[in-house]
Amino acid sequence: MKTRFIWLISLTVIVAFSWIVIWYVLSSQAEKAFSRGVGKAASLGHEVSCQNRNHKGFPFRFTVQCDDFSYKNEQNIKFAFSGLHAEAYVYRPQHQVVNFTSPAELQLGELGRFQLNWQKGRLGSQLQTNGLTAATMKLEEARLTLVDGPEELKDLALSAGKLLLTARRSEKEEAENSLVFGVLSEELAVLSDRFNLPAFSLSSSILLYDVADVFEGRGKLLPLWIKRGGEMDLHGLTFVSGKAYLSLKGWVKLDLNGFLNADLSVDVADFEDFTQKMGPELVQFQSILTGLYSAIQGLGEEVTLEGKSVKRVRISIRKGFVSVGLVPFGTIPQIDLSNLD
Repeated sequence: MKTRFIWLISLTVIVAFSWIVIWYVLSSQAEKAFSRGVGKAASLGHEVSCQNRNHKGFPFRFTVQCDDFSYKNEQNIKFAFSGLHAEAYVYRPQHQVVNFTSPAELQLGELGRFQLNWQKGRLGSQLQTNGLTAATMKLEEARLTLVDGPEELKDLALSAGKLLLTARRSEKEEAENSLVFGVLSEELAVLSDRFNLPAFSLSSSILLYDVADVFEGRGKLLPLWIKRGGEMDLHGLTFVSGKAYLSLKGWVKLDLNGFLNADLSVDVADFEDFTQKMGPELVQFQSILTGLYSAIQGLGEEVTLEGKSVKRVRISIRKGFVSVGLVPFGTIPQIDLSNLD
């Protein structure tokens, strides 16, 4: 009995020692992989900074922590966070989670400089043998404020109770080499002394054809999408504000000449209240929405959707010319793609 006990203790010590060695070896590999990622970004013209970096997480996690994490690319797009905490579990190394420390400063090219605050912020990713397969960003109680930008937007701020952004590679039953993007937002509000836009919620799922290469760092999303045909399936886009309801599904294509083409099924209900609450600065936008809603009311088919009575109509766009049902409605200007690279 005593001999068995000694063997059990010895085995426990050996397993524990082996685990410590394995963890430190894998942690060292994770640190090298992080450094390679930073080096690869630098070779592509991106600037990445991660101050006071340290690695820990023993015994079941690999973690990387740093202060003042920042990223900048050649298009003057910059993200600077107060801190970063990234981790992966030993038993699930292909799934990574990154927590950011609020606040953050964003430089979005000509749009200007913004400050982003939030209560909870998390970025998740999933790696397989063929590279990155999915990415998720989640923010709660977030507020985006313009700090330095165009004069006409100087008092603009956006807030959201919840914002979830997802991107994943298409699956077997979907189009090959494509990406599916999802958005789920709640309590979105535009905060401004000049603009008045009622709070709303938005959800969408979009499949962009033939752009999965961006997950491997081979091309930029928008230019690649247009060059590969500019085609997408709008699986669903739903807008809700109070009683107002709008849902779109269908096919959309932006051709190489900058013309929009689409076939959309649109469901609308109770949109008058939303448009009437818009402030005077949005009168032109309000007029367009009112005209479109009136056309849908007059031409649409009344259907019941999840117990709610809505008007359903087909909207067709060819080379920018818009038709509601069979009735011509207006035009969408040609988009200048000359500066797109």
